[in-house]
Amino acid sequence: MVDYLRALKTMVQSPKAKASDLRWLETLPAGDYLAAQDIVLERLGDFLAEDLIPSQSALDALLTIDEHRQPTLAALTHQYVHATSLAFEIDERLWQSVVNYYDALKKIYQRFLDHYKQDPSSLPHDLPQIILNILDSERCLLKWHYFRHQGVGIGAWLQLHELYRLAEKEGCDAAPLWRYRNQGETSVTSVYLQILMLGTLSPSDMLKHEIEMVCAWLSEWCLGLSLSQDLDPARHLFYVDLNEDKGGRRTRRIHPASSYRYWDTDPIESRIAKAHVEMQHGKVPADLKLTSGFRLTDCQPLLEYLLTEWSRTGYQRQRRANARNQTNRVAHIVDGLDNVCQHIKSVANARRKGKLPSDASADPGKSFSNSSLLQLDGGGGVTMMTGEKWTFTNESKYGYGAVVPTAHNPWLRLGRLLAFHGDQDQRFAVVGVIRNIKHLPDDKCYVGIEVLSRRPVHVTLRNLDQKVHAYSPADTDIFLAATLTHEGGFPFASLYLPRDEERNMPPVLLVPTMEYIAKGNFELRSDTYVYKIRLGRIIEQKDDWVCVEACVVENPATPPAGNAA
Repeated sequence: MVDYLRALKTMVQSPKAKASDLRWLETLPAGDYLAAQDIVLERLGDFLAEDLIPSQSALDALLTIDEHRQPTLAALTHQYVHATSLAFEIDERLWQSVVNYYDALKKIYQRFLDHYKQDPSSLPHDLPQIILNILDSERCLLKWHYFRHQGVGIGAWLQLHELYRLAEKEGCDAAPLWRYRNQGETSVTSVYLQILMLGTLSPSDMLKHEIEMVCAWLSEWCLGLSLSQDLDPARHLFYVDLNEDKGGRRTRRIHPASSYRYWDTDPIESRIAKAHVEMQHGKVPADLKLTSGFRLTDCQPLLEYLLTEWSRTGYQRQRRANARNQTNRVAHIVDGLDNVCQHIKSVANARRKGKLPSDASADPGKSFSNSSLLQLDGGGGVTMMTGEKWTFTNESKYGYGAVVPTAHNPWLRLGRLLAFHGDQDQRFAVVGVIRNIKHLPDDKCYVGIEVLSRRPVHVTLRNLDQKVHAYSPADTDIFLAATLTHEGGFPFASLYLPRDEERNMPPVLLVPTMEYIAKGNFELRSDTYVYKIRLGRIIEQKDDWVCVEACVVENPATPPAGNAA
């Protein structure tokens, strides 16, 4: 890695250097984006520290820096969004570096705007561009906070509203502008509406690549939208109050006020519906302008989610089907499909040996622990390992809520698979998935978990469509010779979730994403049965697991029940 700390002394000029001197931009390390980003942040810090009058040359220099860094920020964003997993230190450094950059950019542009307010004759032709650049920096900040399932801070909406109100007053809210030379035309109203529309979505309902897709689509979809000071109930679906520290809301039972601005989403709904229909017919919607790294399988459920949130007819307030009861129970958590499979297998082994509690009154926090966690020792006893504990604050038949320390759970993300022990039957582990993350004060967050099954079964699958193993064990290797199969691929662990009649869910398999093959033929083995199956309809797909229906091709007996493990 480039020793960028040493390079700072030669690359970053002193605060007394002219702002228009940008030779240091050409000496940035080309092979290390983060090192270069640190140098740029240092230089932007000089801008903020300097006690100089914002001049035209200084603004031109800032615009040049902004333009110069745009490709690098796009590359860092792509890396952060599409990396399947990043080490905690890299994730934190990348996220903080980008957020600090946009925050510094916003503050410096704000300095020019404040100077204009004091002296309207200064920079009169650059006012629309300054407002646009501040709003776009705020848009990028909101997006990056959404990547971490965080919303806007206190007072942020009021600052955004004030920017739009100024543009409206100056008559430049709809003026055609260019944020960067390699991008299309936009306007203050368009960027402001992009922020408002993104703000109507929960930061906990989307994964990083989904957030990036929505932001890219909104940059196109909001171009034709406008904000009105007069309410038309037949057209306007959303409104914003410029006097409140809140984002956009639906126009339900409101009393119009002069501080309200209204807009309709019919054009957006029409484009989403058209793209959704095209995908159902196997077409790639041109309107979505998908780039490399985006998968069509991710788009269809995302479009359905946007339709429910932004349409007149599809939106419904979500209500829990089962009441949640308050609790204060501690349980150990197992995360990730591999660890969950191992834990379910270990629990089944201990249950058969009678080493698990048979009553619901046992304390799971004293019986089970993290990662793989519950193991049988040589004498048939259960060896426990310490691990992260979560405090559950509420629970229902199909859901749990927990408050957890963020720093101790850097792997937290939507769609992450979990296993833990509920209070209904300590002999079986609960398999759930993270559906909601809300950040709280004191470096904590609230995690909402949906229960997928309370009777999961550990199984092994083997791909029968793969070629015969090339490996031949030695004749003396009796164990390997007896256990290796002679057709298909190597076996791998998966989970079988029995049918859930109440939720109308068929029996499904949770399969590692890397092993999933559409309509593939597999051999399924449980402790009691062997089946030949074919993978059917995908129910859900996440980063490391796929939930898919299993169609039995050869059925020697009955499907494995939850107590068969």
